[in-house]
Amino acid sequence: MNCTTQDILVAKGTKHPALFSQSVVTEQPHWIHEAPEQLYQDGTYECEFKFQHVDPTMKCRLTLCPDGGLSVELVHPVRALTLGQYSVFYSGEECLGSAKIVKVGPSLFDLKSGQLNKTHAQR
Repeated sequence: MNCTTQDILVAKGTKHPALFSQSVVTEQPHWIHEAPEQLYQDGTYECEFKFQHVDPTMKCRLTLCPDGGLSVELVHPVRALTLGQYSVFYSGEECLGSAKIVKVGPSLFDLKSGQLNKTHAQR
């Protein structure tokens, strides 16, 4: 739903590219023991990400944002990443912490449409 226009967007099926994104931005994370040292030294940290308890973890790269939140880049697109839900971070079997999702990156459909629009504009 577009909150500004109150438009409800509908996609056919469960595998439509509009349902998949590969990045999120979170609030400041809640670390279980302590924050990964590398994240605060280098500004980035590679670990595993989990969004829904039924899905397996996947590799991701965390980047520290100026406000203390995280930019999370996933190695594979994920279906139905949602504002207000939590991303959970792991190092192997160890749960490092979690953070509330405040922004979802562009969908695969949006990315493809943007590339198509650029291609048409160049012609």
